[in-house]
Amino acid sequence: MKLYPSVRPYWHVDAKWICGLLFVFCLFVTLLLATAVKLTDENRGPKIAALAIGSMFIRDDSLTDIDEMKRTLKKQGGVIRPLPTMPEVTITKQDLSLSATEIKLKVFTPLTTILYNDGIEATAKRFATSPKEEQKFINDASALRLFTKQTHNSLNGLLGIFSTLSALLLIGVIYFSARWGRLANFGLQLFIVGVPGSLLGLLLTNPPKNGDSALGFLPVDIATELGVVIGEVYYWIAISGLLILLLALIGRVISFVTKKTTRKPPTTNDAKPKTTTTT
Repeated sequence: MKLYPSVRPYWHVDAKWICGLLFVFCLFVTLLLATAVKLTDENRGPKIAALAIGSMFIRDDSLTDIDEMKRTLKKQGGVIRPLPTMPEVTITKQDLSLSATEIKLKVFTPLTTILYNDGIEATAKRFATSPKEEQKFINDASALRLFTKQTHNSLNGLLGIFSTLSALLLIGVIYFSARWGRLANFGLQLFIVGVPGSLLGLLLTNPPKNGDSALGFLPVDIATELGVVIGEVYYWIAISGLLILLLALIGRVISFVTKKTTRKPPTTNDAKPKTTTTT
């Protein structure tokens, strides 16, 4: 039984394009989900959520008047509660020498870790003192629902589904392609999907010299975290696509040269046409 037909049917070309387009779409969704899964894992999820909350209260230029902050710290006995419904966080004078990003993480990570593990509603019940306060907490923290373990697990399930679909469509692309096109088509599709994300990752992790992030509405620390994760997902896709394209090109050249050198040269009889003489 042959894996490939000896004569390639004409409809294989159409099937290749259909599988290829669907593969690009599914791979695009798969990489988005893979990025979201990484951003919402138990290590990065609480951290990014803490930076997001902290950006509303702490800016780089808000740490300039250290003396004023020390006086405020002394009045409050070394304990601050930036939000009424959050665990107390102890800030010392030594902490004031930390960067704005480090202070955000110190102040808000305890809350975002609880939010991540327990969810918005359970955390609201834990810290709110009245139904009205509980509802306000849920409304205020609704944007952080992405950075919870429940959301992370849901995204993981979707990632498994789209990864399977992508693998099946890839098999179709390879089967319906011909010769070295099986590698070339695969590599080209990986490269097409991987390059935009790779460029975005580089843009976010290399902010302009003026101190702003490449996307002006995002704080630099959040943009950097996003850029690192995006790069981890997309860089190897783009590089793999490029390497596969190069391998297909080398294979095509070798096949061409081998076929040309092994071609049987014409014999003397074949080279000279037969002539007949008449008398």
